[in-house]
Formats: sequence, structure tokens, C-alpha cells
Amino acid sequence: MPTAIMHLPFSVPIFEFELEKEYVDMINDWADQVQKDAGKSKQLDWSENLVGNVVQEHAVEDHIWLKAPQGKEDNLLQYMQVVTHHFMDQVYGKLPNEPYSYRNKSKGPDISQLQVNTSWIVNQVAGDFNPPHMHYGHLSCAGWLKVPDSITNDEEKDEAGYFEFVKNDPNLMQDTKYPIKPAVGKFVMFPAWLQHMVYPFRGEGLRRSMSFNWIFNQSHPKKEK
Repeated sequence: MPTAIMHLPFSVPIFEFELEKEYVDMINDWADQVQKDAGKSKQLDWSENLVGNVVQEHAVEDHIWLKAPQGKEDNLLQYMQVVTHHFMDQVYGKLPNEPYSYRNKSKGPDISQLQVNTSWIVNQVAGDFNPPHMHYGHLSCAGWLKVPDSITNDEEKDEAGYFEFVKNDPNLMQDTKYPIKPAVGKFVMFPAWLQHMVYPFRGEGLRRSMSFNWIFNQSHPKKEK
């Protein structure tokens, strides 16, 4: 299991983890080929299904999910399944500082049969952005495969180029936004209904992200026998 952090803005669990470099390189090698191949890019174009104003968006081919980097036993699908099980174990029964939470008393949904509903790559350059939106499915995951130096080195203004969660319920002592600074290999998993957005940046370089949605084939809580 990779290094992980649980964020709880708005009391909504967000699971930040680091995708190992071998997997990042594997996905990037494939995505670079698609980006350079106009025919392949057109064939996999996913822009009609997304809300972003960006230079390129394309679906992830199934064989990428079933591929393991050299030296690794788990393919990408298996890797993400392990991460998701750790996330759900934390949410249902192991959340810190929530001794009276009903989540800690519930076994949660059955995730024994996770299914990737959709998965895609987004290539963004200066000026590109994603307005507030939500995803279809039960859980969503998004992470970064390439990040411009201007974002990494904090040369942008404020949160330019950041990924930000939004929950528009303004109250005293509660934030309505929660930014995540992109970094290569950093991924976040969260409920698909949670709105989020991406700010434009001004620097040079490519900001490449990968996203996918999980569906639980059996989404009802487990019952005690």
C-alpha cells in the first residue's frame, strides 16, 4: 500500500495517495504516444463527455488497466483496487476523531466487485480550465502524471493550476473550498458526487491528469446475519 493521507474537509472523506513511479511512467509512455498520434487521439477523443475547456481529453484503453509495469506483480486495476479497499476500510470504522460517527458503526457498501465505469486522460496547457462539476458513479479518482514547473515551484499566483473541491454550504467556521496542489504521482479518491474544479495556470509545460470512476456492483450496506 502506498503512502496515504485522509482529508476530511466538510466531513467528506478524501483519500490522497501516491501512485508509484513505475505506474506513472507506464501510463505516461502510453499517453505520450496517443498525444503524438492524431489518428489515435481522434479515435479515443473523450471531450464530448467532459466539461473542461482543455487542449486534449481522451479515454484510457482497457489494456492499460490490465498491464503491470516491469518489476511489479499487480496490474493497474489490481493496484487501484487495493488502494480503494484501504480507503473504504478507513471510512467505515477507522476514521480518527470520530468516535460517535455512524460511519464508524457501519460496514459500508460491498466493494468486492469494483468496476471501472469510465477512465480518461486530460492534457492541459496555459489557460485551460475545468469548471465545477461532479462525476457519474460511486467513487471517483483523479491524479497527476505531469505538472508544469511553475506549479511545482509555486511560481503561479495563489492556487493557479490547482485542483479544488467545492461544497457550497457557507457557514461560520466551515470552508466551502478545499484546494489540492498537483504533484506527479499524487492521486485523490473521493465520492463521485463531490463537486470539484481545476484552475488555469500561466506557465509553460503540460499538466496531465488521469481520472476514473468506480461503480460498486452491489452498493447496499452489508447486513448482519
